[in-house]
Amino acid sequence: MDMTERTINPPIELRDVANAHRPIEWGRWLLWLVVLIVAANFAWIVARNENFGWPIVAEWFTADSILKGLSVTLGLTVVAMIIGTAIGLILAIARMSNDTLFSSLAGLSLNEAAYMAEIIRGGLLSVDKGQVEATDAFGMTRSRALRRIIIPQAMRSIIPPTGNQLISMIKATSLVSVIAMSDLLYSVQAVYNRTFEVIPMLMVAVIWYLVITSLLNVGQGFIERYYARGERGASDANVRTAIRVEEPA
Repeated sequence: MDMTERTINPPIELRDVANAHRPIEWGRWLLWLVVLIVAANFAWIVARNENFGWPIVAEWFTADSILKGLSVTLGLTVVAMIIGTAIGLILAIARMSNDTLFSSLAGLSLNEAAYMAEIIRGGLLSVDKGQVEATDAFGMTRSRALRRIIIPQAMRSIIPPTGNQLISMIKATSLVSVIAMSDLLYSVQAVYNRTFEVIPMLMVAVIWYLVITSLLNVGQGFIERYYARGERGASDANVRTAIRVEEPA
């Protein structure tokens, strides 16, 4: 058998790799041995240290209150992971999707959610604590108290910043022109890229934004007056009471 044939068709003993073995990596085994010795020494020191209070640990390790807290922790972990995974899935699809509408909605809504969360929280905290205590005294459920007492009063503080955020959102939608979403600004840009009438076309966009924000301001004013009617009525009643007190008998 010449060298060429031996290379192409090696003998069976050379093709048999069943007896093949990897070389022993003495360095890795030595490193693992050192780590185990250090870990065992540390565990022995901790186990013999009375400052850790191991009898108390053993007593409370399976206590009912601890197990209840553990169940809450596991429940929060599962629910938070489900919600986080769902939101992450939506964001991942939005980033990979070629649909500009989906990407625009995801970006703008998530950005706005952070601001609205603080606005609503501030509005709810603006309600006097006595109102909440009164609902508890009347035996109202939390949902009913929110729906009938707390939220209507909180709307006085929520509506003004929400209106400002809505106007800001109208202007922020111009950002989607970067991803070729056909909003107002992108449509204007498409026209002046053809006609080279930059200033007049930008004035078209400015006027439209001005009209929209003006209408929103008018609507916001009506809503603010609607939710402030109780406060205004209370003020008028106080004034009338004061006038009657000052009138001579």
